[in-house]
Amino acid sequence: MTIGVFTLVLIAALCHAIWNTIIKLSPDKSLETSLMNLSGSLIAIPAVLYFGIPESEVWIFLLGSLILHIAYYYSLSGAYQWGDMSLTYPIMRGMAPFFLLLITSIFAFEPLLLSSIIGVCLLCSGIVFLGIDSARVLNHKKAILFALLNALVIALYTIVDGLGVRASHDVFAYIAMFIFIDGIIYSSFVIYRRQKSSQHLKQYMINRWPYFSLGAIATTGSYGIALWAMSEAPISLVSALREVSVLFAVFIAWLYLKEKLSKQRIAGVVLVLLGSFFIKAM
Repeated sequence: MTIGVFTLVLIAALCHAIWNTIIKLSPDKSLETSLMNLSGSLIAIPAVLYFGIPESEVWIFLLGSLILHIAYYYSLSGAYQWGDMSLTYPIMRGMAPFFLLLITSIFAFEPLLLSSIIGVCLLCSGIVFLGIDSARVLNHKKAILFALLNALVIALYTIVDGLGVRASHDVFAYIAMFIFIDGIIYSSFVIYRRQKSSQHLKQYMINRWPYFSLGAIATTGSYGIALWAMSEAPISLVSALREVSVLFAVFIAWLYLKEKLSKQRIAGVVLVLLGSFFIKAM
């Protein structure tokens, strides 16, 4: 992985942490996410018009990814329904690159150096370390199962999207179309369920537009950069490095939300940094 790709994926990770922090602090998380995604679709329109419609042979990847994203939203809501975000989020984001590494190794998508494999495993361990302890895992088994399902879905749609951008003659056409359609699907589902409370929706948009607009820029930048990076570097390494977003989220929570850094979290930070070093050494 070149220093340029490495740096851009870290920027994508920071963007990911920013939009997740906005959702975490929002009074209505599902509505905030839907408005963020819908705004992302609007942002993508000029790019779709400029880069054009992706060629027919990559639509199978786009459709596959969109179906998997529906499963992602289902498992995500299940994880948050049965467990706290602070418990389930590190599991989902930490285990996803591990599942991806396992799948790509079994099916021989991408041969990796030993240093890269060590890096992914260290980084994943560090992310999980940042958020969980054994007592909480034992008391929230259903939440853990949904979180693990979500991690598997993340791994699967990452592979599909990675193969899609590599098969596309125009990477940016694929990225723009994906962001445009994905945002519409999720936001339409949530807003349809809220149609009986249109006044609440209108007032929420007025009050929160600066936040979900910033989040839209962050989320489109985050996944857009990650998709492009998958056309330049191994998918499993890009996926793992992007999850450094959890580390950024911990520092944001420490600096601005005054959350404490326990010894376990410090150990997780060290593992994430070590994993990132091994990935860069590839």
